[in-house]
Amino acid sequence: VALMGGTITVDSEPGRGSTFAFTAQFGRRSHPPELNAAESGVMGRGATQLYNLPVLIIDDNATNCHILEVWLRSWQMEPVAVGDGVAAMDTLWDAATRGRPFPLVLLDARMPDTDGLVLAAKIRKRPELSATRIILLTSGDMPSNLGRLRELRIDAHLLKPAQQDELLETIYQVM
Repeated sequence: VALMGGTITVDSEPGRGSTFAFTAQFGRRSHPPELNAAESGVMGRGATQLYNLPVLIIDDNATNCHILEVWLRSWQMEPVAVGDGVAAMDTLWDAATRGRPFPLVLLDARMPDTDGLVLAAKIRKRPELSATRIILLTSGDMPSNLGRLRELRIDAHLLKPAQQDELLETIYQVM
């Protein structure tokens, strides 16, 4: 706040809580700044590769799904979210039979109805889904059996909560 030419105040009363306030000086640019490729996100490198990319999010946590959907939409992708393994396989199969298989899946490693690796194995058993890339999202520790990830052709894995820039970079890498 001080670096922005402002001040910060606090009003606190025991048993009632605290209120913080600040002021800051913001200048107005005469014209919008030019973005370089790194700052422009999906409109930088790989933009055509990721623009309108269908992505299936498989996660039983509605909040996680919502966050991922917002991020993917902001990068001009087309996310679809499902909350369990049965819905995931139905959605993947339906898209494949319509001739538009999902090129990318963001897969939660731990769901109540199925383990993410078991679901990845089911995906890999279907020749129609063989080109689908899988990013495994894990809570807690990273999977200890990296050989199993290679065997299932898991393209990448990230520790949740993944950072926005880390996820985008991983999507660039696997696509």
